[in-house]
Amino acid sequence: MNLKTFTISFLVFLIFIQCKKNETEKPFIEIGKDIAQQAKAELGKNLKNAIESKGTVGAIEFCNLKAISLTDELSQKLKVKLKRVTDKPRNPANAANEEEIKIIEKYKEQILKKENLIPVTLQTDKAQIGYYPIETNTMCLQCHGDLEKNISKEVSMKLSTLYPVDKAINYSENQIRGMWVVERSKDLK
Repeated sequence: MNLKTFTISFLVFLIFIQCKKNETEKPFIEIGKDIAQQAKAELGKNLKNAIESKGTVGAIEFCNLKAISLTDELSQKLKVKLKRVTDKPRNPANAANEEEIKIIEKYKEQILKKENLIPVTLQTDKAQIGYYPIETNTMCLQCHGDLEKNISKEVSMKLSTLYPVDKAINYSENQIRGMWVVERSKDLK
């Protein structure tokens, strides 16, 4: 085999390998969605266990002490920045910034119009960022629902003790509570 034939064969091989690699890579919007679903499942499982073992009041303490650290552990494990944000924070550490509030508002509009919630992704020079909505369900309402209908007096007292500036109440089912933000450095692709 001469050098020209070898070089052409080698280049064809490299192109073939690159094409196969690209076929198997998921787009970031799907990777981020998988991560957000994994985080939701992990927090949900732990929250449900806390409710079953300690009641709703005890579960509030779990959220107060463990929710952010569980999210941080998942961030490290999955090699991403992962956080929950909202326009109505219970914990000020979960307050959405201006850009995130705009996306939350977009999700609220989609809910009102009965549209499918479509994740948003952004590219920066350094990272890919995905925004995935968090909707309320029946379990959420024990601590995030209407003070008169859903939240017991004991839960309300515990919330006001742990979260004196709580804004995360008066939700009903299937509303946008906030969103997961998944950020992956482009260096980790």
